[in-house]
Parts: sequence; C-alpha cells; structure tokens
Amino acid sequence: MPNTRELFRNRIRQYLRMSGSQRLKDIYRDIQTRYGSLCDDSVECVCGGIPRGQPEWKHLVRLALWDLKQAGIVVRQNEKWTYVA
Repeated sequence: MPNTRELFRNRIRQYLRMSGSQRLKDIYRDIQTRYGSLCDDSVECVCGGIPRGQPEWKHLVRLALWDLKQAGIVVRQNEKWTYVA
C-alpha cells in the first residue's frame, strides 16, 4: 500500500494531466476532496522542531510536487503547476 506522499504524488500527476495547469490552492482542494480522511487540519507541520503554522498534509502535497518536479513530470510557471511528461 502506498504511503501518503506517494498517494498524493500519484493523484497530483493524474489531476494535472487531466486538468492542465493549476495553482497550489487548487491542488490542495483536489487532494482534500479526494482524500479528506488524510487531510487533518489539526495536525500541524513541524519541521526541525519549529511549528510552521500549516497542516502537515499540505506539506506532504508540496513534497509530492517537489518529487514530480525533480522527476521532470511537472513544472511550475507563473504560480501554476503544469504536467509536462
């Protein structure tokens, strides 16, 4: 079974392939709609012992986007993420 980051990565790839370029807020909304049980806003992101003021699930979405960017599957242009692979 895939971990949450992998699950988000697969969904983002599919979402961007189907919908074209999207802003981060729209990607968050899609992930939260599809995987609401994994998107608990009460679980705060803490990096290096420092609270970041955002839910951990949003951090996982950004990490999934970073993975896809590093793999050359998505690019970020004009504050939108686009599927290119």
